[in-house]
Amino acid sequence: MKLLFHLAHPSHFQIYRLIFLQLKEKQIDFKILINKKDILEQLLIESDFPFQIVGSKNEKNLKKIGSFLEQFKKVNKVCNKFKPTLLIGTSAVLGLIGRKKNIPFINLVEDDAKIIPWYAYITFPFSTVILAPNNCDLGKWNTKKVGYDSYHELAFLHPNHFAPNKEIAAKYVDVSADYFIVRLTAFNAHHDNLKKGISNSLLNEIIKKLEKKGPVYISSEKQIPKEFSAYELKIKALDIHHVLAFATILIGDSQSMAMEAACLGVPSIRLNDYAGKISVLNELEEKYLLTHAYLSHQKNDFLLKLDELIHTENLIETYQQRRDAMLAEKINFNKFLVDYIINFSATNKSSSLKKNNNTIKLVALFYVLTLVALFLIPFNTTKSINTINVFSFRLDHLIHSLVFIPIPLLFAEIIKGNSKTRFIKVLLLSLTLALALEVLHLFLSYRAFTLPDLLANLLGVTIGIFILSFLKVKKVEKNK
Repeated sequence: MKLLFHLAHPSHFQIYRLIFLQLKEKQIDFKILINKKDILEQLLIESDFPFQIVGSKNEKNLKKIGSFLEQFKKVNKVCNKFKPTLLIGTSAVLGLIGRKKNIPFINLVEDDAKIIPWYAYITFPFSTVILAPNNCDLGKWNTKKVGYDSYHELAFLHPNHFAPNKEIAAKYVDVSADYFIVRLTAFNAHHDNLKKGISNSLLNEIIKKLEKKGPVYISSEKQIPKEFSAYELKIKALDIHHVLAFATILIGDSQSMAMEAACLGVPSIRLNDYAGKISVLNELEEKYLLTHAYLSHQKNDFLLKLDELIHTENLIETYQQRRDAMLAEKINFNKFLVDYIINFSATNKSSSLKKNNNTIKLVALFYVLTLVALFLIPFNTTKSINTINVFSFRLDHLIHSLVFIPIPLLFAEIIKGNSKTRFIKVLLLSLTLALALEVLHLFLSYRAFTLPDLLANLLGVTIGIFILSFLKVKKVEKNK
């Protein structure tokens, strides 16, 4: 097993950091490639992980094409030498190289396809599978999605993996008093075109409002204007979450840090043109009430909400309780991802997931056709079977039930979609098959329709559905 990771954003490193350590412990060979972006390189250096730079910071216009081609060339060269068996990351390059070299590619995303249209069109068609939260909408590529009830940020901020350390935070801030963090993004990603966030004039208003309650610290992807340089938070990249965990409020225009604040139970409020458009953040805002978002033209509403948060009693305790409610419904994403990667590699050494899925489809088709044949072809032994009892059950009724038990399990392997719609499709299709095969006997002179036979068919489907539900629950419990 040889794994190749391609990281393009600091948040990607955070997702994989613990996984890299676990892979080292298991002595699994892996290589890390990165694009230069914000503090990504600094994070890897501080963590003492070897890496190779294959891409520069986000370029503009035609330079993006040249940068992409150069990146493809470098990654392809690494693949020729390293010979990975699995590609993992959020990378436009990996999908194309994976298709070219017939190497499976696990694509990790947390944005809806409509938010990252160019990335979706370039990578989703070439992804073997796309790992994304259940509520993340991948549009026409939902059939490739493997969903889960969690967030990327719970790979490193789940309480099983992260405990805020006041001693670390105290090196940078006074943790005994209120303080506020402002996070600014550069808006230079390919999907950020024409998007707006916090302007310098609004930043000035925010600081004046917050300074009445406590010190303000600015963390920024872009260079901080000189008039705000005194507020810059100068910090080791790996320590930022310890400082964030004890903050009173996070204010900014960054999606990533708003997600991180929510997973830590820190109140957050952001202003940018992505407000209300990203499913995972909408869930954290609307269901769990852990974050608040406003569009760039909603400046007044944004400032009113900030005022409300500042003057809310027991603010920290309230948001910690909301965080606990969220964690109770989410799985440990780190454990899920490690298990998925290792199991995927173990079962896909020389073939893609598509080939395995085709095998399952053939098995399911063969089983259903065999079942149809048994129900339609006349058998001279029917009467003798009807007269045999097994454990007080007529043998023909027992057979009817047993042959329908595998049906939901087989359909569950070949029907795609998110967990809820997939389960409903499996249930409806299984019940339809059980009903149709018995109803057909009404039109066959040599077979007889009987209500006990129909009920036996439906009993088999019901048992299969219960087994499927049990396996699903056990899988979720295993990943908690």
